[in-house]
Amino acid sequence: MRALEERLQHTPILPEEEPAEVFHYTTVEGLHGILATRKLWATDVRYLNDRSEFIYSDDLVRQVGTSLCAGLGPLFDFSEMLNKNFLDIFDCYVSCFCEDGDLLSQWRAYSRQGAGYAIGFDVPRLRALHSADAGAMLGRIVYDQAAQLELLRESLQSALRPILGRSLIDEFSRLMDETSKRAAGLSAEEVKQLIENTRPIVTQRMLELISGPVQEAHMRLVAIRAFMKFPRFSEEREWRFVVLRPAESAGAVVFGTGRGVLVPRFAVDLGDTDSLPINRIIVGPTLDPEAAMRSVRRLLASLGMKRVEVEVSPIPLRA
Repeated sequence: MRALEERLQHTPILPEEEPAEVFHYTTVEGLHGILATRKLWATDVRYLNDRSEFIYSDDLVRQVGTSLCAGLGPLFDFSEMLNKNFLDIFDCYVSCFCEDGDLLSQWRAYSRQGAGYAIGFDVPRLRALHSADAGAMLGRIVYDQAAQLELLRESLQSALRPILGRSLIDEFSRLMDETSKRAAGLSAEEVKQLIENTRPIVTQRMLELISGPVQEAHMRLVAIRAFMKFPRFSEEREWRFVVLRPAESAGAVVFGTGRGVLVPRFAVDLGDTDSLPINRIIVGPTLDPEAAMRSVRRLLASLGMKRVEVEVSPIPLRA
């Protein structure tokens, strides 16, 4: 993940210019939980509110994979291999942010009955907080399909470079030549038996050659696809904190509920009170903004977070 983050510098995911602050929209329960525990919960991508979100790029991956691996002929169908079971290798958790701390569409989603909040996170401090975590990355969502295809193509090409050249085909040809030499002078039945004995050896050798590059490609696909959404969602101007972990690994994973199923979530530790990367809290449209601001300030004071500013959205709430 750290090597991938370096490769993504100055791309749409990690642009050269980034906002100083991003906002996490949440409910009153979410706000209290984040402040009281100093943890931000990242949700398994398979359990996001929009269940179709992570499969949006399936066709893009298939298109890029088919193009890159066309020269390998019938040896392996990488386009299908790259799309199959990659989330059985890595678990991917995401926590969502927005560049705009006062976006009407987000308040409509989180400010039911006037109970929504936007937590302003300092981007440099949020990034630095987990700079030592090789499995975490903060980046911008990419909505442009041409940019998405280019990101996938470049990442897969570099991951699969060891097998995209002649090496895989040359090794296959070498093994076949060896088999042909051993078959010289043998009877038809002996040749048949030789081929049967050789097939698993050849298959194993091919798998040895591709396993490392394909696993690297899977890791990159999981990470990069977490930063891709359907173009029509571009108004959200979303950023994400993405965490990768080996599939089913133990650790800071807890289970909440949603849509009648258990939802895996990963705890992102925000540090102690002094290093907390929170700048301010915006109270969403509400019928009693003064009461909402007062209670948030009292909670912050009780937690020793007095430096965090509190303000109210100017957007009116329709009763």
